[in-house]
Amino acid sequence: RYPGLDSRWEGGLANGQFMLMPRNSYEAIGGHESVRDRVLEDIALAQVVKRHGRTFISRMAMDHLTTRMYRSLGGLIAGWSRLIQVGALQGQPLVPPFGVVTLASLCLWIAPPLMLISALAGFGGETLLIWSALICALSFCIHAAFLHFLGGPAYYAVFYPLGSLVVVYIMIRSKVRAGDVEWKGRRYAVSN
Repeated sequence: RYPGLDSRWEGGLANGQFMLMPRNSYEAIGGHESVRDRVLEDIALAQVVKRHGRTFISRMAMDHLTTRMYRSLGGLIAGWSRLIQVGALQGQPLVPPFGVVTLASLCLWIAPPLMLISALAGFGGETLLIWSALICALSFCIHAAFLHFLGGPAYYAVFYPLGSLVVVYIMIRSKVRAGDVEWKGRRYAVSN
């Protein structure tokens, strides 16, 4: 929860992997039937909960359950494209503009490894080699710490440049395909 935000705020934060609420609350808000036409039904359900004056809190529960969002890279790309497309159209106040996020991703996570490779290949000189190596090492440490926090193997952090490329691809794909979302074999027209 974000302190200072009205409990009826439309920009609900939700994670649809697992939502737990008393049955009477679920029935009082109309259950999933109340959001069946929404592409991001988990966020829509959180918004309905808040509109009905009920409390919705997101919590970490890593010690209590495990979930899998997607079973393949294709599923991950489709799912996150849907999230970014619809989220961008809803214009949530806590989400930075598309261009800012894309540029930051390129500068922070993708450019340093490319500069390091370039420096190792003999282009750019010793200064580029040192700075790009330092930035890559720092990025690796940040990703390793995050993976450790999530309970995953820290050595996966060595692949962060590839993950960053996938994120930028998803963001660009979402921007290009704005207006229509394909999800689980169905096509949805999305508008503001």
